[in-house]
Amino acid sequence: MKTTNADIQKVYDCWQSHKGECVWKPQKVHWHGHRKLDTAIRQSIKTRMIEGYTADELCGAIDNYAAVLLNKDCKWSYVWTLPFFLTRHLPDDKKILQIWRFLPGQFRLDDFLAHKARKKVVEEKKTRYENIIEATDTEKKAIRDAYEKRTGKPALGRILKRVDADVDKRSFGDKQNDALGRLKES
Repeated sequence: MKTTNADIQKVYDCWQSHKGECVWKPQKVHWHGHRKLDTAIRQSIKTRMIEGYTADELCGAIDNYAAVLLNKDCKWSYVWTLPFFLTRHLPDDKKILQIWRFLPGQFRLDDFLAHKARKKVVEEKKTRYENIIEATDTEKKAIRDAYEKRTGKPALGRILKRVDADVDKRSFGDKQNDALGRLKES
């Protein structure tokens, strides 16, 4: 992949946009900015871009790292420089970079939350899920109304039984998947 100076500058500017930010966790955690775009930083960005990462993906990973590092509810407190962030490997596997966990397609803030904050998020999701499951009566009514509108006939007898059976016979897993799908859409 071709790397341009503009792409390298974009990634560097994204990193520098968080410079000076800090938060108190058990200890003070602050963002590690740089004075200038030196050769080591330029080479680490260029290496990732040659491997196929785009400037937007790298900026997304930097923003996700900042969201974790500078969030008091997250247990993550490893402060890295930009070259270290882009080149650090997993301790057990030298082939896998740490950056993968912060890439936009892989990143989930829930994975980094401290236990207390994670418990709160789980409770909120559970409440939203229960509200969606209770909406099955509304779904039944919508199906009946659609049938009546389409056919011009009231939804009586067999059609009501079929609608009720279709909605009620879904397994718990199907309802959960439907609910989670709706949560993602909202």
